[in-house]
Amino acid sequence: MEYAIRAVGLTKKYGRLLAIDNVDIDVIPGVILGLIGPNGAGKSTLTNLLSGLLAPSAGTVHILGEEMTVNATEIKKRIGIMAEDLALYESLTGQEHLYFSGAMFGLDKPTLRQRTADLLELFDLGSASDAQISTYSAGMKKKLALAAVLLHDPELLFLDEPFTGIDPRSVKMIKDLLKDAAGKGKTVFLTSHILPIVEELCEKVAICHKGKIVFSASTESLNDKVKVRELQQKANDSTLEDLFLRLTKATGDC
Repeated sequence: MEYAIRAVGLTKKYGRLLAIDNVDIDVIPGVILGLIGPNGAGKSTLTNLLSGLLAPSAGTVHILGEEMTVNATEIKKRIGIMAEDLALYESLTGQEHLYFSGAMFGLDKPTLRQRTADLLELFDLGSASDAQISTYSAGMKKKLALAAVLLHDPELLFLDEPFTGIDPRSVKMIKDLLKDAAGKGKTVFLTSHILPIVEELCEKVAICHKGKIVFSASTESLNDKVKVRELQQKANDSTLEDLFLRLTKATGDC
Protein backbone atom coordinates (compact mmCIF):
# COMPACT_ATOMS: atom_id res chain seq x y z
CA MET A 1 0.00 0.00 0.00
CA GLU A 2 1.17 3.52 -0.80
CA TYR A 3 1.40 5.85 2.20
CA ALA A 4 1.61 9.63 2.29
CA ILE A 5 3.10 9.33 5.79
CA ARG A 6 4.68 6.26 7.33
CA ALA A 7 6.77 6.26 10.51
CA VAL A 8 8.15 3.20 12.28
CA GLY A 9 9.72 3.20 15.74
CA LEU A 10 9.94 6.99 15.76
CA THR A 11 11.74 8.22 18.86
CA LYS A 12 13.04 11.57 20.03
CA LYS A 13 15.18 12.10 23.13
CA TYR A 14 16.46 15.28 24.72
CA GLY A 15 19.05 14.00 27.15
CA ARG A 16 17.08 11.85 29.60
CA LEU A 17 13.73 13.23 28.41
CA LEU A 18 11.91 10.85 26.08
CA ALA A 19 9.70 13.24 24.10
CA ILE A 20 8.47 10.71 21.48
CA ASP A 21 8.50 7.05 22.44
CA ASN A 22 8.67 4.44 19.65
CA VAL A 23 5.73 5.75 17.62
CA ASP A 24 4.35 3.96 14.56
CA ILE A 25 1.93 5.89 12.37
CA ASP A 26 0.70 5.73 8.80
CA VAL A 27 -1.63 7.85 6.68
CA ILE A 28 -2.79 7.04 3.16
CA PRO A 29 -3.16 9.77 0.50
CA GLY A 30 -6.34 11.83 0.53
CA VAL A 31 -6.94 11.53 4.28
CA ILE A 32 -7.20 14.27 6.92
CA LEU A 33 -5.68 13.02 10.19
CA GLY A 34 -6.23 14.89 13.43
CA LEU A 35 -3.64 14.46 16.19
CA ILE A 36 -4.92 15.43 19.63
CA GLY A 37 -3.48 15.22 23.14
CA PRO A 38 -2.85 17.17 26.36
CA ASN A 39 -0.40 20.04 26.50
CA GLY A 40 3.12 18.61 26.51
CA ALA A 41 2.01 15.26 25.10
CA GLY A 42 4.42 15.50 22.16
CA LYS A 43 2.09 16.58 19.33
CA SER A 44 4.28 19.40 18.01
CA THR A 45 7.44 17.33 18.39
CA LEU A 46 5.87 14.46 16.45
CA THR A 47 4.69 16.85 13.73
CA ASN A 48 8.18 18.35 13.46
CA LEU A 49 9.74 14.89 13.20
CA LEU A 50 7.37 13.78 10.45
CA SER A 51 7.81 17.00 8.48
CA GLY A 52 11.61 16.97 8.72
CA LEU A 53 11.98 20.00 10.99
CA LEU A 54 13.54 17.73 13.63
CA ALA A 55 15.83 14.73 13.24
CA PRO A 56 14.72 11.59 15.12
CA SER A 57 16.88 9.86 17.72
CA ALA A 58 15.69 6.53 16.30
CA GLY A 59 13.17 5.18 13.81
CA THR A 60 12.37 5.94 10.19
CA VAL A 61 10.05 8.39 8.41
CA HIS A 62 8.85 7.93 4.84
CA ILE A 63 6.96 10.84 3.27
CA LEU A 64 5.24 10.45 -0.11
CA GLY A 65 7.14 7.23 -0.64
CA GLU A 66 10.58 8.71 0.10
CA GLU A 67 12.73 8.29 3.20
CA MET A 68 13.09 11.67 4.88
CA THR A 69 16.74 11.29 5.94
CA VAL A 70 17.78 10.28 2.42
CA ASN A 71 15.82 12.75 0.29
CA ALA A 72 14.72 15.57 2.60
CA THR A 73 15.33 18.43 0.16
CA GLU A 74 13.13 16.97 -2.58
CA ILE A 75 10.43 15.91 -0.10
CA LYS A 76 10.17 19.40 1.36
CA LYS A 77 9.37 20.80 -2.10
CA ARG A 78 6.24 18.62 -2.11
CA ILE A 79 4.94 19.36 1.38
CA GLY A 80 3.65 22.41 3.24
CA ILE A 81 4.43 23.06 6.90
CA MET A 82 2.73 25.46 9.28
CA ALA A 83 4.70 25.19 12.50
CA GLU A 84 3.52 26.25 15.94
CA ASP A 85 5.57 29.48 15.83
CA LEU A 86 4.21 30.34 12.32
CA ALA A 87 7.69 31.42 11.06
CA LEU A 88 6.57 34.77 9.65
CA TYR A 89 8.93 37.60 8.68
CA GLU A 90 7.08 40.32 10.54
CA SER A 91 9.05 43.24 9.12
CA LEU A 92 7.61 42.39 5.68
CA THR A 93 4.13 43.16 4.45
CA GLY A 94 1.71 40.29 3.95
CA GLN A 95 2.16 40.42 0.17
CA GLU A 96 5.95 40.60 0.45
CA HIS A 97 5.98 37.56 2.71
CA LEU A 98 3.97 35.51 0.22
CA TYR A 99 6.19 36.64 -2.66
CA PHE A 100 9.26 35.60 -0.67
CA SER A 101 7.74 32.26 0.31
CA GLY A 102 6.71 31.44 -3.26
CA ALA A 103 10.13 32.40 -4.64
CA MET A 104 11.72 29.94 -2.20
CA PHE A 105 9.74 27.18 -3.92
CA GLY A 106 10.73 28.37 -7.39
CA LEU A 107 7.36 29.66 -8.54
CA ASP A 108 7.56 31.81 -11.66
CA LYS A 109 6.53 35.44 -11.23
CA PRO A 110 3.16 35.34 -13.05
CA THR A 111 2.07 32.24 -11.14
CA LEU A 112 3.30 33.68 -7.85
CA ARG A 113 1.47 36.98 -8.35
CA GLN A 114 -1.79 35.25 -9.25
CA ARG A 115 -1.65 32.74 -6.38
CA THR A 116 -0.73 35.49 -3.93
CA ALA A 117 -3.68 37.62 -5.01
CA ASP A 118 -6.04 34.64 -4.89
CA LEU A 119 -4.93 33.55 -1.42
CA LEU A 120 -5.02 37.05 0.05
CA GLU A 121 -8.59 37.35 -1.17
CA LEU A 122 -9.52 33.86 0.04
CA PHE A 123 -8.24 34.58 3.54
CA ASP A 124 -9.77 38.08 3.62
CA LEU A 125 -6.34 39.72 3.87
CA GLY A 126 -6.45 41.83 0.71
CA SER A 127 -6.99 45.11 2.54
CA ALA A 128 -3.99 44.37 4.78
CA SER A 129 -1.67 43.09 2.06
CA ASP A 130 0.52 46.23 2.18
CA ALA A 131 0.63 46.45 5.98
CA GLN A 132 3.55 45.08 8.00
CA ILE A 133 2.84 41.68 9.47
CA SER A 134 3.86 43.03 12.88
CA THR A 135 0.60 45.02 12.86
CA TYR A 136 -1.56 41.96 12.16
CA SER A 137 -3.79 40.37 14.77
CA ALA A 138 -3.04 36.80 15.89
CA GLY A 139 -5.82 35.48 13.67
CA MET A 140 -4.55 37.40 10.63
CA LYS A 141 -1.04 36.02 11.19
CA LYS A 142 -2.41 32.50 11.38
CA LYS A 143 -4.29 32.95 8.09
CA LEU A 144 -1.24 34.44 6.38
CA ALA A 145 0.92 31.54 7.55
CA LEU A 146 -1.60 29.09 6.10
CA ALA A 147 -1.71 31.05 2.83
CA ALA A 148 2.08 30.77 2.60
CA VAL A 149 1.85 27.01 3.13
CA LEU A 150 -0.62 26.67 0.26
CA LEU A 151 1.25 28.82 -2.28
CA HIS A 152 3.17 26.02 -4.00
CA ASP A 153 0.19 23.64 -4.05
CA PRO A 154 1.75 20.92 -1.84
CA GLU A 155 0.70 17.27 -1.88
CA LEU A 156 0.87 16.97 1.91
CA LEU A 157 0.10 19.55 4.60
CA PHE A 158 1.41 19.56 8.17
CA LEU A 159 -0.62 22.07 10.18
CA ASP A 160 0.04 22.69 13.88
CA GLU A 161 -3.11 24.15 15.53
CA PRO A 162 -4.54 25.76 12.36
CA PHE A 163 -7.85 26.75 14.01
CA THR A 164 -6.59 28.41 17.19
CA GLY A 165 -7.36 32.15 17.30
CA ILE A 166 -9.38 32.07 14.07
CA ASP A 167 -12.83 33.64 13.78
CA PRO A 168 -15.79 31.29 13.05
CA ARG A 169 -16.19 32.41 9.45
CA SER A 170 -12.54 31.71 8.70
CA VAL A 171 -12.74 28.37 10.51
CA LYS A 172 -15.56 27.33 8.17
CA MET A 173 -13.58 28.47 5.13
CA ILE A 174 -10.45 26.58 6.22
CA LYS A 175 -12.42 23.41 6.93
CA ASP A 176 -13.96 23.59 3.46
CA LEU A 177 -10.55 24.24 1.92
CA LEU A 178 -9.01 21.21 3.65
CA LYS A 179 -11.92 18.97 2.70
CA ASP A 180 -11.54 20.09 -0.91
CA ALA A 181 -7.80 19.39 -0.82
CA ALA A 182 -8.39 15.89 0.54
CA GLY A 183 -11.02 15.31 -2.12
CA LYS A 184 -8.32 16.01 -4.71
CA GLY A 185 -6.03 13.37 -3.19
CA LYS A 186 -3.94 15.62 -0.98
CA THR A 187 -3.18 14.59 2.59
CA VAL A 188 -3.55 16.71 5.73
CA PHE A 189 -1.90 16.03 9.10
CA LEU A 190 -3.09 18.51 11.71
CA THR A 191 -2.93 18.98 15.45
CA SER A 192 -5.74 20.65 17.35
CA HIS A 193 -7.17 21.15 20.82
CA ILE A 194 -10.60 21.82 19.33
CA LEU A 195 -12.09 18.33 19.54
CA PRO A 196 -15.45 19.02 17.82
CA ILE A 197 -13.60 20.26 14.75
CA VAL A 198 -11.38 17.18 14.70
CA GLU A 199 -14.37 14.88 15.03
CA GLU A 200 -16.22 16.68 12.24
CA LEU A 201 -13.33 17.26 9.83
CA CYS A 202 -10.91 14.37 10.19
CA GLU A 203 -11.31 10.93 8.68
CA LYS A 204 -8.70 9.55 11.06
CA VAL A 205 -7.85 10.58 14.60
CA ALA A 206 -4.90 9.73 16.83
CA ILE A 207 -4.48 10.54 20.51
CA CYS A 208 -0.95 11.36 21.72
CA HIS A 209 -0.14 10.96 25.42
CA LYS A 210 3.27 11.06 27.08
CA GLY A 211 5.01 10.74 23.74
CA LYS A 212 3.02 7.69 22.63
CA ILE A 213 0.05 7.14 20.32
CA VAL A 214 -2.45 5.63 22.74
CA PHE A 215 -5.40 5.47 20.33
CA SER A 216 -5.84 5.61 16.57
CA ALA A 217 -8.97 5.00 14.49
CA SER A 218 -11.05 6.36 11.67
CA THR A 219 -13.72 8.73 12.95
CA GLU A 220 -16.30 6.71 11.03
CA SER A 221 -15.53 3.66 13.15
CA LEU A 222 -14.85 5.59 16.36
CA ASN A 223 -18.33 4.97 17.80
CA ASP A 224 -18.00 1.22 17.18
CA LYS A 225 -14.59 1.19 18.86
CA VAL A 226 -15.99 3.13 21.80
CA LYS A 227 -18.83 0.62 22.17
CA VAL A 228 -16.31 -2.20 22.32
CA ARG A 229 -14.35 -0.36 24.99
CA GLU A 230 -17.54 0.26 26.92
CA LEU A 231 -18.22 -3.44 27.01
CA GLN A 232 -14.65 -4.29 27.91
CA GLN A 233 -14.04 -1.56 30.47
CA LYS A 234 -17.58 -0.47 31.44
CA ALA A 235 -16.69 3.03 30.33
CA ASN A 236 -19.16 5.59 29.07
CA ASP A 237 -17.44 7.18 26.08
CA SER A 238 -20.03 8.57 23.69
CA THR A 239 -17.87 11.28 22.06
CA LEU A 240 -14.27 11.87 21.07
CA GLU A 241 -14.00 14.23 24.03
CA ASP A 242 -15.07 11.48 26.45
CA LEU A 243 -12.54 9.08 24.99
CA PHE A 244 -9.79 11.70 25.04
CA LEU A 245 -10.42 12.63 28.67
CA ARG A 246 -10.43 9.01 29.80
CA LEU A 247 -7.26 8.01 27.95
CA THR A 248 -5.33 11.06 29.16
CA LYS A 249 -6.78 11.48 32.65
CA ALA A 250 -3.66 10.17 34.37
CA THR A 251 -1.90 13.53 34.05
CA GLY A 252 -4.91 15.75 34.63
CA ASP A 253 -3.72 18.31 32.06
CA CYS A 254 -5.88 18.88 28.99
